[in-house]
Amino acid sequence: MSELTFRAVVLAAGLGTRMRSSLPKVMHKVRGLPMVTYPVAHALELGAEEVAVVVGHGRGLVEGWLAERFAGQPVSTHVQHNMVGTADAVKSAQAAFEGYAGAVMILYGDVPNVAAEDIEALVALHQASGGLLSFLTAHAEGPTDYGRIVRDAEGRARAIVEHKDCTPEQRLITEVNIGIYLVDAGFLVEGLSRLDASNAQGEFYLTDLVSLAYDRGSPPAVVVSDEIEALHGVNNREQLSRAEQYAQARANRALMLAGVTLLDPATTYIEHDCVVEQDAVLEPFVALLGSTRVESGARVESFCRLENATVAAGGRAVAGSR
Repeated sequence: MSELTFRAVVLAAGLGTRMRSSLPKVMHKVRGLPMVTYPVAHALELGAEEVAVVVGHGRGLVEGWLAERFAGQPVSTHVQHNMVGTADAVKSAQAAFEGYAGAVMILYGDVPNVAAEDIEALVALHQASGGLLSFLTAHAEGPTDYGRIVRDAEGRARAIVEHKDCTPEQRLITEVNIGIYLVDAGFLVEGLSRLDASNAQGEFYLTDLVSLAYDRGSPPAVVVSDEIEALHGVNNREQLSRAEQYAQARANRALMLAGVTLLDPATTYIEHDCVVEQDAVLEPFVALLGSTRVESGARVESFCRLENATVAAGGRAVAGSR
């Protein structure tokens, strides 16, 4: 079986009014990088032939960052002029996939923690299924604003019903939509032309593609993630803090499993572009920023804040170091 060929669309146009910030929502940082960085990087690492980023509010800042971070890579930007739903956002980037023979991956600029493993699983499933559409779900206990996954008697996904459109019975469903899809490009173009805004919010829902595929005789394939915390979007500062904490805990755990000693992981902050080598030791209350590098066997003492610094192999950094 040949490898799946795909392009990606990253939705990053939202105003983010609940952030209460003049900064575009997707430019708020998690582990030192604007949130939009992560889905773009994931798509490129998985082999996307092009990543089309849909921009809107504060587009100059977003475009400037993407040009700097992904210079020389196949990343383009497309403007969404009217914020009338996810389907309209994807349609704003249609020039990137119209006439394309592969699939289109749809990601979100405000979901920084989606695991690469989940996206890889989605790619593998879509390739194996040969269907029109595959998407990612998870289970959420208790009240949630996510759309619910409605399955048929044989357990096949037949629709996604947005929270505001759900019946009381549908709101009891725990399997929810995350909004990450792989869609046959031709079917996506056709589907976008058929979607309407006959729903509680008066918006064009991308989720309607699921029922369109089902009715076409191609029930969507579904990857059910076991880690919903990684899939939450960021809409306000409290959610940004949760995303930061989750990302940091995951990164610190990976470092420890790779042979780095963190004496108190809960008080250790390490930005994404930092490098900490095997057998390094980080004491409590350490912050590593920018492109800091801690080489093998080095020790960083408590209360150090290092930015774009190098601690040589076997060396020691003390409080007050820069």
